Amino acid sequence: MDNQKLTILLVEDSAITARLVTEAINEGLGNDFGTIERTEDLETTLSLLAAKVFDVILLDLGLPDSFGIDTFRSVYQKSGKMPIVVFTGNDDQQLALQAVREGAQDYLVKGTVSGNLLSRTIGYAIERGKIKNELLSVQEQLMKRSEELELLNATKDKFFSIIAHDLKNPFYSIIGLADIVINDFHELSKDDSLSYIQSIRNSAQYSYELLSNLLEWANMQTGRLKFNPVSFDLTLTASKSYNLMKMTAAKKGIELELAVEDELAVYADENMINTVLRNLVTNAIKFTNEGGKIIVRAERDGGKALISIIDNGIGMSEKIKEKIFRIDVSSSTRGTANERGTGLGLILCKEFIEENGGNVWFESEQGKGTTFYFTVPLALA
Repeated sequence: MDNQKLTILLVEDSAITARLVTEAINEGLGNDFGTIERTEDLETTLSLLAAKVFDVILLDLGLPDSFGIDTFRSVYQKSGKMPIVVFTGNDDQQLALQAVREGAQDYLVKGTVSGNLLSRTIGYAIERGKIKNELLSVQEQLMKRSEELELLNATKDKFFSIIAHDLKNPFYSIIGLADIVINDFHELSKDDSLSYIQSIRNSAQYSYELLSNLLEWANMQTGRLKFNPVSFDLTLTASKSYNLMKMTAAKKGIELELAVEDELAVYADENMINTVLRNLVTNAIKFTNEGGKIIVRAERDGGKALISIIDNGIGMSEKIKEKIFRIDVSSSTRGTANERGTGLGLILCKEFIEENGGNVWFESEQGKGTTFYFTVPLALA
């Protein structure tokens, strides 16, 4: 052991035993080893451990308000990374061994404790505790890295799945429908031709929106998307998005309402916020029936702006709720007019909002509708 001063917590209700242990510590480590603090019951011990860190804890398993392995478990849970040496009687060594199996560094039998033995035990306990903590730290890092790799694999799988299926399939429809129009042009009625052209347009629009999200998401994952926060008027930005989306909502017979506070200045990346608004409103239109209503609301909420996209659409089941914002599972469902989707837009929204220092969440009840919320910081006055 090095010459640093030690802080030792002695948990012992017997004054005689406590005196003998203190004398043994002084004998083995020297009178200037550091300091000993003593507690006599579990309640006081746990309170002290919540406020202070010790180099080692010497723990008697038999206290007035706790006994046996429960005493160790309570102290161990509260001790964090502090090493523990338990004291036991001759007839309780199996109990002490159980404590060691559950995390204690060592145990000593009362009545056999000498200065040298106690000195070595304390030194070994502290060193083993350090090694154990280092191993735990490495284990935590490995687990974190494993989770990151799993997420990376899920991201890669999602990317290739979109390319292989969601992005490719619409082009089959476009090509097939275009072939019909070209080959049967003179035989088709105007209504049939218009129907085919409308289908081609819908497939092209879906592909365009998907490709836009896919490119932004890919750039975000690879770090190529520049984060450029500025102060801007959210009222104006939301109005522009509203005007663009109003026609889309009207085509489906949905009322789109804008309720935004005047001169609501925020500090964020305007392009990212535009993307979030576009995706959330598009999502609301997708899952709202004809004759429904969507409200885009923005207001001050403390030091942030709170934006809500409220619809009275079909809502979400508990199963779908669990999948929202998750890259590792498929959360795509068809809209009320059989619109297609991949779930990528919501994942992109979450990443963009968190990049801007905000939060995004939702409330939904099946059959009654959904509200998506997100926050962004207000601009400094």
